[in-house]
Amino acid sequence: MTARRRHIVKRSALLLLIAALPAALTTARRGPEDESVFVRGLRPDQREAVLYVWTSDADQKDPDFLTTIDVNPKSPSYGKIIATTPTSSPANEAHHFGYTVNADRIFAGGLFSNRLFIYDVASDPKHPKLLKTVPDLAASTGYSGPNTFYAVPGGVLIAMLGSKDGGAPGGLVQLDNDGNFVKAMPAPNYMYDVGIKPELNLIVTSSWAHPHAVKAGNTPMDQVGDEVVVWDYKTGKVLQEEHLDKAPLEVRWLHGAAARGGFINCAFGNSLWYWEVGKDGKLVFTRVVKLADGSIPADMRI
Repeated sequence: MTARRRHIVKRSALLLLIAALPAALTTARRGPEDESVFVRGLRPDQREAVLYVWTSDADQKDPDFLTTIDVNPKSPSYGKIIATTPTSSPANEAHHFGYTVNADRIFAGGLFSNRLFIYDVASDPKHPKLLKTVPDLAASTGYSGPNTFYAVPGGVLIAMLGSKDGGAPGGLVQLDNDGNFVKAMPAPNYMYDVGIKPELNLIVTSSWAHPHAVKAGNTPMDQVGDEVVVWDYKTGKVLQEEHLDKAPLEVRWLHGAAARGGFINCAFGNSLWYWEVGKDGKLVFTRVVKLADGSIPADMRI
């Protein structure tokens, strides 16, 4: 394994996105277990039974896989891996995944391979089944580098880092629940994360780097974005573009229908920013925390 690949694998291990399945629940539910506000979650008095981890093979030789861990404290296998469900391909750079609205499927992406893997996690939550592989999102959507998977009614919205050839621009791509292409919305330039506030009819997206720069490693700062884009949720029109510090990554609206603000972390700017809807309807962004150089705040949850 090359030094670059070791770095990527190590980084992936630190940044694995894990999510818990609201397993075997039949009542109407809604909660914050997924970043998407549309995903139906657990009631406050319930807890998850299993944990899913989207996993890269360490030496990139065997297929990547979805790991299932028992997190029921009353179970004899509590805290143990109880299943692994492989893809059919290695070296995808397993990165992020997200649920569909009903939390019955997981969409998991290969950041470098542009493959999409759709898992059934409802039929047998402890033993997920790979339902479908979309072999090349770049070919089917015109964009590459699938990063964030955000459930929306009728499908999943994917934040794509770059264009079909790995350059600029990135964009938002919507697929239906079977992985079929619905529409694409080109970004002004960079793309990373996405967050939707349906009560305000707003989408906020963030920036990282284009796929060819990410694959090369040690991305120069002049190839890292600093812009945050505000969109009209219903029309997909870009409403506003703001430049913050380098690498504004995680888009986190405050919870609750009445909330009008949120936070974003600028990893290479070592800062945290707060935004709120101003009197003119535009978002106003303010740096609220400045960290020491090299802090690199890489993730954030609210």
